[in-house]
Amino acid sequence: MTFLVTKEGQHLPIDFSLDKLTSLLDPTDFFRISRQFLVSFQSVQAAHVYFKGKLKLDVLPKSKLEVLVSSDRVTDFKEWLGR
Repeated sequence: MTFLVTKEGQHLPIDFSLDKLTSLLDPTDFFRISRQFLVSFQSVQAAHVYFKGKLKLDVLPKSKLEVLVSSDRVTDFKEWLGR
């Protein structure tokens, strides 16, 4: 099941897969960081080096799960973040 988390922290179930959402959303505003997460540019507060070549993100609203950028997406994510 896929959930959209609003700026206010509401968790809303949606009928789209992350693959479908990735194709529908503006890539300047949203980035698919892993199989579990698609993040908005505005939600990313900080990125920290993590083990095995990954990045750990601090996002708003805070997530109960660790928000990790897959090691194979780190380079593209850094380019997207630094735009």
